[in-house]
Amino acid sequence: MFAQDDAERNTLSQSERVAIRSRLETTLAKLEATAIFPWRDPLDAVHEENRFQRDSEMLGEEGVLLWHRFDTEMDRLHATRFSSDLRSAGSTKETSQRLLGRTITLLISFVTSSPFFCASLLAFRQRK
Repeated sequence: MFAQDDAERNTLSQSERVAIRSRLETTLAKLEATAIFPWRDPLDAVHEENRFQRDSEMLGEEGVLLWHRFDTEMDRLHATRFSSDLRSAGSTKETSQRLLGRTITLLISFVTSSPFFCASLLAFRQRK
């Protein structure tokens, strides 16, 4: 698997490397200029992180430095997300309830969208 990644990285043309680097630098500039967590849906942040990681891995050693910068910015932005939740919630109990509600909503959407859940539900309904 790693040999395949190395082979793919070594086959990138100079123009492809420049395009990837430019895309990553643009993403970093946007994040560095952003004061608070910019995504309404936390899964959008996960998708952004996955894209950045995949592209940075394609650049090899150069990508490691870019990934470190990205990771630092994401930590900063995630911290603003939770601190703004605390400020707007007012009380610790309200904050806990909001965070729990968000977690449950994400868990339900994940579980109900999984093929295993759908197959289990179908089998359960057929038994009745």
